[in-house]
This record gives sequence, structure tokens and C-alpha cells, in this order.
Amino acid sequence: MENEAFPNYTQLTPIVPRVIWWILRSLTLSLTLFVIYLLFATPETGLVLIWQLLIPLLPLSFAVIPGLWRNICPLALLNQLPRQFGVSREHTLSPTWRKIALYVSIIAFIGFILFRHPLLNHSGMVLGAIFATALLLALIGGFVFKGRSGWCGTFCPLAPLQKAYGHAPLMLVRNGYCETCLGCQKNCYDFNPRAAFFSDIDDSEPEWSEQRKFFIAFLPGLIVAFFNTSFASQAGIADYLQQMLFPPMVSVGVFYLLHNLLHVNFFRLASIFTMTALGIFYWYGLPLVNSGLDKLFGFSLAAGVVELLQYSIPAIGLLVVARSLISERQYRQSKQSTSRASLGKGVEVLKSALSQTGSMASVLERASGQQLLVPSGQTLLDALEANEIPIMSGCRMGMCGSDPVVVIEGQENLDPPDENELNTLRRLGLEGKARLACCCRPKAGITIDLDADPTQFTALEDAQDEADVLESGKPRVIIVGNGIAGVSTAEHIREQESDYDVIMISNEPYHFYNRMGLESVVYGRTAMQGLFLIKEDWYQLNHVSTWLNTQVTAVDAQAHKISLGTGEEVDYDKLVLATTTSSCWPPAHGLLFRTSRVFVYPGCLPCAPPRTR
Repeated sequence: MENEAFPNYTQLTPIVPRVIWWILRSLTLSLTLFVIYLLFATPETGLVLIWQLLIPLLPLSFAVIPGLWRNICPLALLNQLPRQFGVSREHTLSPTWRKIALYVSIIAFIGFILFRHPLLNHSGMVLGAIFATALLLALIGGFVFKGRSGWCGTFCPLAPLQKAYGHAPLMLVRNGYCETCLGCQKNCYDFNPRAAFFSDIDDSEPEWSEQRKFFIAFLPGLIVAFFNTSFASQAGIADYLQQMLFPPMVSVGVFYLLHNLLHVNFFRLASIFTMTALGIFYWYGLPLVNSGLDKLFGFSLAAGVVELLQYSIPAIGLLVVARSLISERQYRQSKQSTSRASLGKGVEVLKSALSQTGSMASVLERASGQQLLVPSGQTLLDALEANEIPIMSGCRMGMCGSDPVVVIEGQENLDPPDENELNTLRRLGLEGKARLACCCRPKAGITIDLDADPTQFTALEDAQDEADVLESGKPRVIIVGNGIAGVSTAEHIREQESDYDVIMISNEPYHFYNRMGLESVVYGRTAMQGLFLIKEDWYQLNHVSTWLNTQVTAVDAQAHKISLGTGEEVDYDKLVLATTTSSCWPPAHGLLFRTSRVFVYPGCLPCAPPRTR
């Protein structure tokens, strides 16, 4: 287990017997019910016990040994009881509700803090009702949904805080509930807290990752505001909320300023901000804990001891930050472009993602001086983006050819360009001068320069010395469309041994393929490679230049020119329009009004109603 970069809870050897955990869970549930009773019966005592003793213990346990609370939390116990007794309905929370749940948990936590001063600090009945409702909701969620998706990993207000503070725990405790992973959550914290934190922030879905970043950015300011803002009924709730929300907004601004101007990456910012929040919390909170001990038990710690503890918490925070830096490096090395360790689909997903780190290529970006390791099979674009090196990734937005990179050394250590990349480089006038970062995959060490202007570079020594068809001087045939009509036209031209230059233009990203077989791709039985009807080298052998991802926007028949979506104009001697036909929706009753559940191939239009005889 020491060799595992991210040992998960299910892989850890159990140390504490299960019976001990169940005894501890029963005790914490009993204590929670007793506190709820105190909040209703003797609210003065219950409020002191909650705010000044019990709740202040949680953040430190989250940072040091988060698995302890995850195993004995009374809400988690009630959430898991239906599963333990085999009466859970085991429904799966939909992806939409998974995302909604994240916002519910964050809003609930922030609301809980905002309304402590005006309401919760003084009303034992309201606070007791909130705790009782949370226990009931956790139990219902466990009965309806599988695993921890009914509460702990979704709606629980403490879940965002636990992930924030527990991202690089100093100690791990085996998860005592999920002996086997059910895949109930995305980036499941109970499966692997260290990897889950990085997977959350690195998630490809912005609506999933951005709210995590925002909560972490918001947290230090929220804690500062809570301890330094008082509520006065005569001032009104609006004035109080304005004072409470100003420091968090400043905190958010500093967070994104550091990222956007100083380029501090989100992993490190998240670690620094969460541990800053932890230090602020205990700097203000430890004197209150000491006061609570005096009220409840009649004794308190010496002032010097309290001060020592106040300084020791930042020291623990620094340890966590140091550990998170190590974890970040390990995560970057283990992350593959095709597998982001999303943790919600079982143990084997993470193990597979972390086991593919053997073959690495070294890439030196000369302009910034950064050296990065690129896993085998990863594109240069993915590697640069993963390491937050700025590059124009226009292909993400449909702007093919916006990411040319000058390769200073090691051109031979890149995969050779395929026909698509060559055609794009030709259109840009960069063939032999640059490579497209989204296409090339390093196999060994290379040096690149993102600041170099590829148009000012001469052709690389090992670039192919091919004549550009636009400069050949031969008569030119342009075929618009690469379906069966377009390819057949090109075939007949070559069979007649004509001396034409043939350019085939298509707005699709693929060579000629079997349109009728697209259902095989939709149903996952094959990939696009299985649909190609002619060999890839046919175009090169027959001297047919293919321009993919290219839109013809206009034809000037008088001047014998076509206009492209890039703004270029291309002359022709012969023009063949082989754009084939357009498909349409069948005129089934009600079909056009149920578009949320009806899917068609691109380009479909409503059909005209059938003629009646």
C-alpha cells in the first residue's frame, strides 16, 4: 500500500474492528439526540454545547483525519442504515440532480453561517428543529438512493467543508460503510479523499468544478466576516447581510486575481485558501471554546495554552499545504487525457488511471522555461492545458488550425502528421514550419516555443518537401463534398489519367465514410474508423488533396472562384458540387413537439406532409 500514489479507503487494511465503529456510531447518534433534546428543553446549555464545544472540533478533524468523522457521523449512520438492513430502494441520483445537490449543500452551509447571529445563536428551538430535520432527510435519502448519494456526498451542508479541509489528510481511515464501490457519486470523497479533491477542481465540466473553486475562494472571507460582524436588530437584516458578504466577496476577488494575473494554479490556491480559513477559524474560535469549557464544566485552559494552540493550528495547515503540493504533482503525473480518475465507477477506474504512468515524454517550453512530462498517447495541447501553459485552443470552439506550435528540437520524436493535419497546415501556409498541438503526440524529448511566430520560420529539415497544389500551375478541379458523389468523381478523374490537380473540400472532420452505418457509432458497437470505405492512403496515392473542416461560403462562376469560411478565395478551372442530399424528420404525430427526447442526425429538417392519393 505504501507504493500507491492515492490509496483509497477500500484498499486500506482495517485497524479498528467493525463492532467498535458501530459502538462509536451509536454513541454519536445518542449524543446528537441528547443535544437536540437540550436545545428544546434547556436551550442555554444546548447552544453553548453546540457552538462552543462540539462544532469547533470538526474542522480540525476534517483536515487531520477526515475518515474518523465520516465513519461516526450520525447523519451518515442514518443515511446508511437502510442499506445495511437491505431495505434501500437503491435508486440512482440523476446527473442533473447531482449537480443541483452541490449547489444545495453550499447554499445551505453559507445560509447556516449567515443566519447564526440573527437567529441560530439564540434560538435553541429553531436549531434543534434544523438538526432533527437533517437527521430525517438523511434517513429518507438512504432509503431512496444508493450508497451515499442520498445525503453524504450530495446534499449534506458539511460535505463541501469536509472536501475543502480534507483534501490532503495527514491520516487515512478506512471507509466503514462502502465495502464495495457502487458508483453512486462522481469523484467520491469516501472512496479517495486526496484524488477526489483534485478531480473535482480538474473536472472537465465547468458547472461541476467552478462551484468548488468558488466555495473555497468564499470560505476565508466568510469566517472573517462571521467573527467580526455583529447583528443589531435596529440596523436591519439587509445591513447585516451587506457587512457579512463584503469580506467573502473580497476573498473571492483575491482568489481569482491570483489565478488570472499571477497564474497561481487552482490546486495550490485551493490548498492555501482552505488552510488559511482553518487558521482564521481557530484563531478566533479557540478562546470561545475555552469559554465554553468554563460555562459547561467550570474549568478553562490557561491563556498561554490557548495562545500556543492558536499558533499550532497554522503549523498543521502548513503541513497539509506541503502534503497537497506533493499530491498535486502525483496527480498530474497520473492523470491521463483519456481517463481523469472520476472515482465514481469503482476501484478499477482509479487503479487504471494511476497505473498508466510508465511512459513519459519530456517537453521543454522555451518561452516560459517550463519542463513538463507528457504521458504516452497524450496530445501536446492536452499536456499544455493540464499544466496551465497558455495556448490558443481554438479547436475546442470549432476554429481548426488555431494552435500551431513551432518545434525547435526533437521533430522526429513526434508522431508523423496525418492527412488532416497536413491539409490544415497547408491552408495556413505552415507545412514544414509548425505542428498542430491538438494533433501531435510526443514520444520522446522535444523543445517547443509558444512565443515563436511560425510564419517567420523556414521549413524544418525533416519536413516533407511536397509541392503545394495551389502553386503547381496545373488546371484545377475543385470538388465540394466528400460523400459517394465526390469520391466517385475524383476516382473517374484519376482513371482517365488527367493532369488536373484535384482538391476535395468538405465541412466534415472525416474522410469519406459510410453514412448508413452511423447507427453503429451511436449505439457504441464501433468507432468512426470502422466506417471509412476507402483506405486512408488512397487520397495521397491518387494525388487528391482533401481540405476537411472547411466551409465553402460562395461560388463566383464568372470569376471561377470559391470563397471559404476562412475568408480565402481559391481559383478553379472546373467545379463539381457534390454536396449530396439533406435528410429530414419523419412526419410522425407529435414528434416535433417532443424535441427534449428526440434526437436526429445533424442537418435534418421537418419533412413535407405526405401526399394523399
